[in-house]
Amino acid sequence: MGVATGIVVLVMMLVISYDVVMRYFFNQPIRGGTQITEYLLLLFTMLGIAWVLKEDAHVRVDVILVRLNTKTQAIINCITSFVAMFACVFFTYQSIEIAVDFYRRGSEATAILASPLWIFYVLIAFGVSLLCIEFGRKTVQYWRAAR
Repeated sequence: MGVATGIVVLVMMLVISYDVVMRYFFNQPIRGGTQITEYLLLLFTMLGIAWVLKEDAHVRVDVILVRLNTKTQAIINCITSFVAMFACVFFTYQSIEIAVDFYRRGSEATAILASPLWIFYVLIAFGVSLLCIEFGRKTVQYWRAAR
């Protein structure tokens, strides 16, 4: 996932650079360039969130947690990962519900490209479901450490 996320950032950088050159030197910006960048930003976020959790690279406020013994830390981490997993299940379900609704209604973005809205909610459901799986894996990992 890290490589895919990096590729999305590279594509986003190229789109922005090309759009800037075309706009300021040729007065011909990319039609929907900002919208394309926004879509890539969503894709970047959804691909990256589970990978960042897997790598333990999320920002943590652990001022109190680091003062506790290892077993207590594992118990607290297990509980928070379990709660986060269920929050992700809820968000995934809601994203799928919205995607299906938008697909049935044929809803489109009101921006320049008029792309179908359901695609974005499928991306959100995909990214959050990966995050859910990773929180489940972390829950098991912390559970084992707490025993």
